[in-house]
Amino acid sequence: YFSEQVDASFTATFADLDEDGAPDLLLAADYGRSRIFRGLGDGRFGDFATSSVLSIDLGMGSVVDDFDADGHLDWFVTAVHFPVGGGNDKGNRLMLGDGTGRLVDVTSTSGAGDGGWG
Repeated sequence: YFSEQVDASFTATFADLDEDGAPDLLLAADYGRSRIFRGLGDGRFGDFATSSVLSIDLGMGSVVDDFDADGHLDWFVTAVHFPVGGGNDKGNRLMLGDGTGRLVDVTSTSGAGDGGWG
């Protein structure tokens, strides 16, 4: 259940980012903010007050994997990027997890940001 409407979400992914045994819900949103809702372990998810709201614009797809091979899940969100005259777009985002549900954005140091278009 959600206490507010979730708009413009393209991709829903379930993964246990905080390693508590309950799947969390990761939403890549196109014309909204991408979000992570913590799984409460009883089939419900934490509401917006307890969710992470990430600065990912134009999110269209996502994948969860252990990209840095540290044993913790990470999140990659695909997004368009307009290198000339773009608006509020930032391109793809790569965030590394630490097993507690915290994500660190390493997009600029990894070179994963240029999503292009077309």
